Amino acid sequence: MASEKRSESLRNRVPTPARIWNTVRMGKTARVDSWARMRGRARIGGWARLWIPARIGAREERVWLLVLPLIVLVITALLAPSYGTTYATADDLARAVVNLRFSKVAAALYGVLPAGANTVQLAVWELGALTCLILGIVVVLRTVQRSRASEDAGRSEMLRAIGVGPASEVAATAVVMSVECLLLGLAGGVGLLALNGARVIDVAIYGAAIAGLCLLMSAGALVLAQLTGDAVHARAAGVGAMIALYAGHGAWAAWGWAWAGAWSPFALRAAMDPGGRNEWQPLVCVAVALAVLLLAATIAARRRDIEAGVIRARRRRPRPVRAAGPVSFALRLCRGQLLTWAVLISVLAAIFTSMGKNMVDLARAGATSGGALGSQLGTADPGADFLRYIGVLVGAVTAVQAIGLAGRFASDERAGLVEGMRGTGNGPARLLLAWCFVACLGAAVTLALATATAAFVGSTVLDT
Repeated sequence: MASEKRSESLRNRVPTPARIWNTVRMGKTARVDSWARMRGRARIGGWARLWIPARIGAREERVWLLVLPLIVLVITALLAPSYGTTYATADDLARAVVNLRFSKVAAALYGVLPAGANTVQLAVWELGALTCLILGIVVVLRTVQRSRASEDAGRSEMLRAIGVGPASEVAATAVVMSVECLLLGLAGGVGLLALNGARVIDVAIYGAAIAGLCLLMSAGALVLAQLTGDAVHARAAGVGAMIALYAGHGAWAAWGWAWAGAWSPFALRAAMDPGGRNEWQPLVCVAVALAVLLLAATIAARRRDIEAGVIRARRRRPRPVRAAGPVSFALRLCRGQLLTWAVLISVLAAIFTSMGKNMVDLARAGATSGGALGSQLGTADPGADFLRYIGVLVGAVTAVQAIGLAGRFASDERAGLVEGMRGTGNGPARLLLAWCFVACLGAAVTLALATATAAFVGSTVLDT
């Protein structure tokens, strides 16, 4: 009895918020004290309500905060110099700019190319569009993961017990993602310095454009995360909204539909025009839009319950999955993903193949020399060389798909599906081989469909 009283007195010497903070920081969900005593004593100040969840988010996001900007920096620094060496003379560059400005496909993919663009503007137009598209997807997914991480791990209840409300959690997520977006903009701008002719002001404007787009996409995803019921629907809504914004911007650039894409975040690059006019004024509109989106996310967070959304969808009754074995079971689980990947990669292969018509025509006329594409299109048949280049890109994306499908075994094991399948007499090795077989089958279907599509478009557009 004496030892119990002594341990109780020693434990009470440590402030309750500190003990709860240590439990939350270590990812534990154990009960450190009675809920009545916590509600009575475990209250923290105003700044601590923001600092505690922000520090937790920064610790969990530290790998992405370091690795993702480094990847953007390296890729930009490797690809940007090729825009200064691809075209042999200034006349070849001017001719290529004129051809690209008349291409509706290029305008739909990359946006409006300024008349008489220099190499910096051309790099920002093409490389910047791809960078913003990829980073937009990554930022949306990371924002949804961050905004739902505390709820999925069971920490939101403990944070609420010490006074951290939903508005503080939203603000902490916004702080962490803002730091990540600013680092991405800084990395993209510094990487552009590798291009010959890029000035410091061009680099600063380009980095600000990337950071502004990432901030807008993150704030929009934060709002959608409060409206939807779970992380799955939030990811689908965020990626769907981003695709709609990108498509609207392409329609505005290609056909002049200002109502569809002039207000899109992807139009920020063209409005700021790095390497050309170098405008700072669009950042004011970005700041106003961010304030409105963060206010909407805060209001929505206060109106929803934990692990629920403002919009409550009707839950459907789950259907049993009927499968004869582990292979058919894996196919039933990922057949939608296989079909989506195959169709999406085939469409991208067709678009990229048709996009290369101007470059192939310039290569056949001898107007390209050096650079990434210029060195690859220097043989007797530039069209076939360009198709090989597209094949390398398709193969790389398909390899990512295969790796992701093979890794589904680990996620199924964490979800408890492996134990259920082992109860039917299937060993873990057989289950792993089943997922590997499905991954190879999905990659084969994707490669076959993408190859057929690229070959058809290549023979029609590139005359190869």
